[in-house]
Amino acid sequence: MHYGKPILRGSLTQFQEGTVLRTCFVSFLALFYATFLMGQNTGLTQNQIKSIVEKSGELFSKNYVFPTKGDAVALALNTSLGKGFYKNITHLDSLVMQLKRDISKTLSDKHVNFIVKPDKTKVSQENQEDPMLQFFKSLENFGLTRVEEIEDGIGLLEINFFFPIQMDEKSKEAASKAMNSFKDCHSLIFDLRNCRGGNPEMLNYLVTYLYPEKSKIHLNDFYFRPADSTESTYTLDEVPGQRLPDIDVFVLTSGKTFSCGEEFAYDIKHLKRGQIIGEVTGGAAHPVQPYDVSERLQLLLPTGRAINPITKSNWESVGVKPHVQVAADNALEKALKIIHQNQN
Repeated sequence: MHYGKPILRGSLTQFQEGTVLRTCFVSFLALFYATFLMGQNTGLTQNQIKSIVEKSGELFSKNYVFPTKGDAVALALNTSLGKGFYKNITHLDSLVMQLKRDISKTLSDKHVNFIVKPDKTKVSQENQEDPMLQFFKSLENFGLTRVEEIEDGIGLLEINFFFPIQMDEKSKEAASKAMNSFKDCHSLIFDLRNCRGGNPEMLNYLVTYLYPEKSKIHLNDFYFRPADSTESTYTLDEVPGQRLPDIDVFVLTSGKTFSCGEEFAYDIKHLKRGQIIGEVTGGAAHPVQPYDVSERLQLLLPTGRAINPITKSNWESVGVKPHVQVAADNALEKALKIIHQNQN
């Protein structure tokens, strides 16, 4: 069964500086901005370039989740600036590309990114709506793109994005409707092979259905350097409809499974609630926070890290290793084969 596209009613229309994005949808959002920025490459003076490079380094030094690594990035950027490596750059897009290259030489963190915001004076009237809001509106069924009983007793839930529930309460209704449709199934396959991230609100909501009532499962901790604080996430006290504590769970992954999709697989694996089948995931476990470095440019900076309560670690840089490692294209077939064997 497939459900229709959502009507987004949330009020979030732009990245607000200082807002923590628990898990990141940078890849999607950067693509949306890139689409709108064709032909908008902004010219820069050397003073503007100097300011952007110095501000970026300062933000890394003060806020990157690992202080020593943040200081190393700041030193590398300022060294490049002092040696004149940016003197031939004249446009914003070229500067962003060079900054990414320079940062990647010092730091391997897939959540680091820059967002070039549209020049409102050059964006056509039909594209005036913020790209992030357009992205959320474009999601089919709040990111729950396929809800289907693919064989008798075998459910499939494909998740391409974990929608932030606070933006639209209707996303909870969609999630509950999906999970309740599997109440007569003996096995449930979560297909995360094309999941590029999202928000743990939806993750917590869905995982709650996999445990009995009155269960309180500790899913994750998030440490944030700017506030020097740790926040914990748990399954919820209540969800509508029937829970599925006895259903067999399988999670399909690929090398493109990213961020919140990886957390789902990691949690299920280490809680021993299901089997992970497919490829090692992308390896991005750091929540990001947007910071303005100029009027048109934002730095998406990883300021926190996930700390699993069981492993005391996370999937950063290494990804989530499946129980059964097969090519992503063969993961569904492999899951079905295992299910059939279990039923016989």
